[in-house]
Amino acid sequence: MSISLKDYSTFQYMLARPSIASAVTSKCSSFVFYDGPKDDDKLEWSHNIICHGDINTFNYYICCLLLLPSHILGMSQWISAEDTSSKARKAGDELRRFRYSYYGGFLNVDTRHLCVDDRDGSNGGGDEQFRLVEYMECSISVWMLSHAMFVFGSAVVAYWIQKSGMFFSGDTTSLSSTVGIVYVGFHVLLACTGANTLFGAA
Repeated sequence: MSISLKDYSTFQYMLARPSIASAVTSKCSSFVFYDGPKDDDKLEWSHNIICHGDINTFNYYICCLLLLPSHILGMSQWISAEDTSSKARKAGDELRRFRYSYYGGFLNVDTRHLCVDDRDGSNGGGDEQFRLVEYMECSISVWMLSHAMFVFGSAVVAYWIQKSGMFFSGDTTSLSSTVGIVYVGFHVLLACTGANTLFGAA
């Protein structure tokens, strides 16, 4: 399918339907998330890495879950979406830029799509492979925020498991154990899909 700037923007705003998510992730060669705003005086890889790896629809929707409360509570803000590509493009050139704010401005995200191979741009700029780069600015460490959200999500899932009586009884000790198991399980699943989240840069 042809991917429009609006489709890319919806994807980056973490609200894409499965068909768009699948189309965009198929064009994304890899991703990297940085803790902090872009510093033009530093090389890209000199920024502090939170998470990196391969992207697919599964780990995309895991990330969507982390931002779902912000959308539900009306605390998300779309800021801008720009096509910044030129007619002639080479590896590393910026193709698109997106900016969003979540949790009432507590988390601000500056996203860049970077070209991964040289081309003349004759295809109109929508079909090339790209690398996804995000700079995240937060009042606290983004790594801490994301893992706090994982703990919260794990607690919700663990509570549901306990209430359903699938694995453990409903006592407090079992609940805390279940939270830990679910938390580790989330990261194992992400690692299996190519996303390194536990220790930042490899």
